[in-house]
Amino acid sequence: MLRSLVGSEMCIRDRQMPVSALEKMGELYGFGRTRNSEILFRFFKLNIKAKNDNPQMLEATQKFVTSIGRMKFVRPLYRELFKMQPALAVQTFQENELFYNPICRKMVAQDLGLTKE
Repeated sequence: MLRSLVGSEMCIRDRQMPVSALEKMGELYGFGRTRNSEILFRFFKLNIKAKNDNPQMLEATQKFVTSIGRMKFVRPLYRELFKMQPALAVQTFQENELFYNPICRKMVAQDLGLTKE
């Protein structure tokens, strides 16, 4: 399962995968239902890069990014979400910023343009 997702991610590094293909992969492999953070991270990142503005996908992405504190997952997702929907990224971060450790909080705030540094 991870192999298919990583392969897809590598094939489209500089391009967008069609939302319909991502939705089909999600159905077939259950990417959105897994508890594996590596898989969820890659699946959500691919969907955001594809500009999938499906409310369920955005909500699942928000839930993931606000339930895991690893900067490895949090920063890239916030940066991608900020490119697609800046207001949503900022609002989600501001509502949950105390959840993150101070270093992660500072780095994400910088990524979202919320600091003067």
